[in-house]
Amino acid sequence: MVAYMTSKPHIWGDRFIRQCLVDGENSLREQCAPGHRDLDAYPFERITADGQQDDGWGVAFFGEKGPVIRKAPAHAHEDPGYLKAVQETAQQQPCIVLAHLREGLNRRQTNTHPFSFGPWVFMHNGQLPPKTLAAVEKKLSEYHRRYGTPLPQGTTDTERAFYYLLGRLQEKNGTQSLKQLRPSADQVYATFREAVGEMRQASKREVESRNSFFSRLVRWTKGLVGEKEGRFVPPGLNFILSDGDRILASCSGRKLFLGSHSGADGTPEVVLASRPIQPSHESRQPAIEWHQVPDGSVLQLERKPDGIQLRQERL
Repeated sequence: MVAYMTSKPHIWGDRFIRQCLVDGENSLREQCAPGHRDLDAYPFERITADGQQDDGWGVAFFGEKGPVIRKAPAHAHEDPGYLKAVQETAQQQPCIVLAHLREGLNRRQTNTHPFSFGPWVFMHNGQLPPKTLAAVEKKLSEYHRRYGTPLPQGTTDTERAFYYLLGRLQEKNGTQSLKQLRPSADQVYATFREAVGEMRQASKREVESRNSFFSRLVRWTKGLVGEKEGRFVPPGLNFILSDGDRILASCSGRKLFLGSHSGADGTPEVVLASRPIQPSHESRQPAIEWHQVPDGSVLQLERKPDGIQLRQERL
């Protein structure tokens, strides 16, 4: 997945967006090309026979009337709709773009990231373990009864985590309508950090409990939970949430990288990505400087008049 932010719209932004999503080295589209799979970085995720990520793609940007989502339960490397969506996005010169490739079961439109409601857009890399997910579902049902928080249309843990986070914001603000919800930046950050931290701790306890029970049988899988297609899958809570003004992200159980770049006119651009991306040689754009986000971190990128402000803390 990729999350892009620039401090202000500029004519060079469309080029950088295309580099991240289509044309660059290790771009999102290239990552799902045949044989491109990075098994060292993602040894536990589901892999198709030809090594492709083919369970869906999604691209979101924020326009004048809110988020615009383009997605399909198709393979991004082969689907012309993906190139069309990237072109549309780049032409808008947006300040925030979120893009995602999905690997998972039950390929369908309602399971494809990113998910959105009102001004909020959300995507996820990883998997919630069963008991942690059950606790999230229980709390979401409570939020639905009390505040009318939406319920999922698909079957993913991601959509459930998304509405659970929105329900937490409703609870903090005591509002019955998400459309009336106007939390401050500090409220959003604190709620996101608190909720993800609780899910992370619950996942850890679930891991420890399972490992103690199967300690001899699965000693070599220490830290893993769940079972999918005959393999253990580690819990992953790499979430990205945006409302068009800021991007919040967590890093837990999966790799996440933070990259910085300056446009040709000096406008700062920042990227969060599951894997580092570089502009192609033909583009003649300067390289992106990447840093790996420490596991167990939460961060916020916020657009300011003089640039992009980064806030980062431990969960």
